[in-house]
Parts: sequence; structure tokens; C-alpha cells
Amino acid sequence: MEPGEWYRASELENILDVRERRMRTLLGELTEARLLEDNGVTKGRRYRKPKKKNH
Repeated sequence: MEPGEWYRASELENILDVRERRMRTLLGELTEARLLEDNGVTKGRRYRKPKKKNH
């Protein structure tokens, strides 16, 4: 994944070769851990790696 680039769950399913239900579980866990962020929409939700913040 490229930081800042949005991906659909279906794209990630194909890349990682996992089933839809497993992908949804993983995306939920990664989003909750703030390793991924979503665009907040219900239909057509997309995910991306958060941009690194400079401290």
C-alpha cells in the first residue's frame, strides 16, 4: 500500500487473496488500531495508510 492512496476492500481482497469476510475483519482491526484510516462512508468505503506526522 502506498501512503495516502485510497483502496477498496475488494482490491485488497484480490491483492492479499483472502475472502471478503476475513478482509472486513482485518480492515476493522487495522482501522481500530489506527494503522489504516477509512473515508467514513458506508457504501464505497475506502482505506489508506495514514500519512506520517512529523513531530
